[in-house]
Amino acid sequence: MVSRDNLTWFWLDYFTNKDRTFEYISNKIETKKYNDYYDSVVKLIQEHKLPEKFKEIEKINSEAIEEQSNKVIYNVKQASEYFRLSISANLHVKPLILYYGMMSLSKALMESTFIFKEIKNHGLYGKPDFKTCKVLTNGFFPWFSACNFYSHGDPKFVSTTAYNNILILISEKISLTFEDLIFPIENLPQDNSIYRSGPNMYTQVFGQYSQKYCIDPISCYLMIMYLFSNFVRYKPVEWIKIIEGGDKDYPNIDLILKPLLERGTLDYPAFILEEFRRFPMH
Repeated sequence: MVSRDNLTWFWLDYFTNKDRTFEYISNKIETKKYNDYYDSVVKLIQEHKLPEKFKEIEKINSEAIEEQSNKVIYNVKQASEYFRLSISANLHVKPLILYYGMMSLSKALMESTFIFKEIKNHGLYGKPDFKTCKVLTNGFFPWFSACNFYSHGDPKFVSTTAYNNILILISEKISLTFEDLIFPIENLPQDNSIYRSGPNMYTQVFGQYSQKYCIDPISCYLMIMYLFSNFVRYKPVEWIKIIEGGDKDYPNIDLILKPLLERGTLDYPAFILEEFRRFPMH
């Protein structure tokens, strides 16, 4: 029996072959769906009146396919190594390795979708305590969001593209908390993990919570792992307190950290593969 993670990476390995990746991008950029989506991205940027720097997004043309293919291949190979290492890493360093794996896999999707000028920062801000996260107007995260075709179908919200929801966060300068990012991640329980305990476990960790924002699972994983990875890098003592249940703001968050990160190693590659598959892979 082939495990879910092995099957996901079997298909992601499709993009480590130059001929296949070249063909995929070539076919993708010729579709009406691709061109319509690019137009919608440009329109959304204009509607939200974002700075000029935010508009540095170009469609892939035939001359750029080979270069973009090489970037996709490199990022998938790098992501594979990061995810492989994250599986055996303990909680002291796992978020950092996992975050870089998520970034590499995300960049693979980005490079197969649009052309971006040099990406110099994460596009996220969590200082000084890294317990809240804001989306910046440019950088990796907001530009990646422009490549995420995911549509949110939650009946509590209007069905909109993931990108539009991220632009709302930017325009309104919203600060997201741990619970804002962890609660929207749907369908985490795939086994007998503590997530099977239902809402009581979340209440035990965060108290009463009502979802405020419409954020897609891909974005939630990236932002929460960005915050956790910054603890690992810059606040190791505080991170140890968190994973040992000694944090004053989230004294019970240690109860869900391990299953959350373990699910992330499976969920995130699957989400990215789903995005790739919105266009024919062969």
